Formats: sequence, C-alpha cells, structure tokens
Amino acid sequence: NAGTGGFSTRAASIAAFDSVYIEMVIAVFMLIFSVNFNLYYLILLGRIRDVLHDEELRCYLVIVAFATVTMGINIADQFIKALRYSFFNVLTISSSTGFGTADFTRWPQYSQSLIVILMLIGAMAGSTGGGIKLSRVLIFIKTTACDFMKIVSPRTVKRVAINGQRIDRDTV
Repeated sequence: NAGTGGFSTRAASIAAFDSVYIEMVIAVFMLIFSVNFNLYYLILLGRIRDVLHDEELRCYLVIVAFATVTMGINIADQFIKALRYSFFNVLTISSSTGFGTADFTRWPQYSQSLIVILMLIGAMAGSTGGGIKLSRVLIFIKTTACDFMKIVSPRTVKRVAINGQRIDRDTV
C-alpha cells in the first residue's frame, strides 16, 4: 500500500524545488494513488477491459481533466504555466496529499470554489486519498435522479447501477 501523506523536505513544500519535472512525477503518482487499488488487481489478472469500463475511473479522469483545464483558463497568465499549476493542485487537493506549488488563496473565486468541491469529493473509493469518495457522490447523484423521476412519473421502475451492479435502496 502507498500513502499520499504529502511530507516534504522543504518548508515551501514542492514549490521550493521549482522544477516542472519533479512536479509532474509527483502529480503522476498522486493520480496513480487516487485510483481504486482493485483496478490494479484487475490489471494484474488481465481484465483490462473491466478497468477501462469502470464508471468511477472514467468519471474521476474526466473531473481531473475538466478541473485542470478550466482552472488553467481561469488563472491564466501564461496558459502552459497555468496548466502546470492547476494540474498539480487539482491532484494534490483531490488526493488530499497536501503538497503546495502555488498560493491558490490568490486565485480567482471560480478556482477556489472548484478546489473546495474537489476537497469534498476526494479520490476514488479503495484509494489512499481522502474526501467523501467519488463512488458515494455517484451513488447520491444516481439515487437523487431516480427519486426525482419517481416524483415526475411514479409508475416508472428504474434500476440504479454502478459498474453494472444494482444498488438497492436498503444498502444506500
């Protein structure tokens, strides 16, 4: 098991190194450890198709990409540099690692709000990251949509499933 503790040898954290290479290596490992470890087991078993069809993984990667690009646009002085900072900070926040490369308290309101949302959601279930976990958020969204559809059309029966597994109301 690997942790995302975020300990640094410098008081300024990772920003003290001022190295794109170090930031990207750390960011890749933060991404790796934000993913459900069961998916790595499936890869070892050769069930790569199951991994690629995992709804939580696809959703997490979309969230990371969306947050990185929109934050990069929002804080853009120089777009490439802004993407560097946004990518690293999206991953450090969602994985609850705690590394720092930029003072995001000086960023625009949109980016700060997105950071708070990422802190709440956190990483995938079965990972070392913190937060509520993305699978719980997905279950909440799907259950809420199902309940709303029952209000609109009470006689409709709709099955709620995550990764092909049925979610019963009693277990939610």
